[in-house]
Amino acid sequence: EGAERSNTAILMVQEDAKEAMRTALDKLATTHEEQEAELRAEIKLMMEERDSALQDIALLQSEIVNQQSAIEETNEELDAAQKSSAIRILRLATSSMLQQNALNEALQSSQAEFNTRLQAVQEQASTTQESLEHRIMDMEDTIKSYQAQRKLVQDVLLSHNRDVLLRQKAKSREVLSHLDAIGAERQTLQDKRRSAEEKRDSLENQIRELEANIQQHSQTSSLQGGRINIAHARKKRALDEAYDILLDKLEANREELCSTDEGLKEVMDRKEIQEERRKETERALVEILLDQIKKVMQIHNGTLA
Repeated sequence: EGAERSNTAILMVQEDAKEAMRTALDKLATTHEEQEAELRAEIKLMMEERDSALQDIALLQSEIVNQQSAIEETNEELDAAQKSSAIRILRLATSSMLQQNALNEALQSSQAEFNTRLQAVQEQASTTQESLEHRIMDMEDTIKSYQAQRKLVQDVLLSHNRDVLLRQKAKSREVLSHLDAIGAERQTLQDKRRSAEEKRDSLENQIRELEANIQQHSQTSSLQGGRINIAHARKKRALDEAYDILLDKLEANREELCSTDEGLKEVMDRKEIQEERRKETERALVEILLDQIKKVMQIHNGTLA
């Protein structure tokens, strides 16, 4: 039972240490995943804004194509008009010039707007790229810090006070082995005492029965009619001898019980000594494991030198 309590205590402390390490590692992993999700959202937003700007540019280019088509149609009409009338040619030329001027103004305005929006998009893209680069660098630093913390935790769990821990575990196994041997010896003595008690009860019952027979036999005398009854005298002597034998056996049984009790006391004294050693070993193991947990939490909080 003491060995099971010892193993249970050690396992509970080890599980607490592992749970603390897992909690620290899970928290770092969760922070890494959240930062990665934010970065992906910003990248998606930037891509959407870029697509919108490209769509606006495509619309402007479509308008320019339409204006150029209108100019071409006007030029074709002008060519046809030159054959029919000089006035119409002049009007068409004037209209063409006006349309050309309007087209040039529209093109200049569209180009200026396009350049402005393109510059804004480029500046925003540059700013976003710089921000993303900084975020990526921060994430790389976080990952490196996480990996360093993980290595420190592994070093603490595998190396910190390892020699002392191994010695205490070996000492614990030795103590448990002694306790098991003492338990087996105690069980043997207890079985021996139980058998001796049963034998004592049997001898006492036999003595009581023999005493009753002796008492009943003594009620009649060996002298009967002035003559000795030899059979009566022999039976009395046999009863007395059997009574002495039973008394000797009972005395030997009592000595055996006393010896067994002394053996049990000596075993219990040794058991108490080993139990105290077991408690000392458990306390030392718990102190080592608690020290490991403390260092793991210092690593997690960033306070370990």
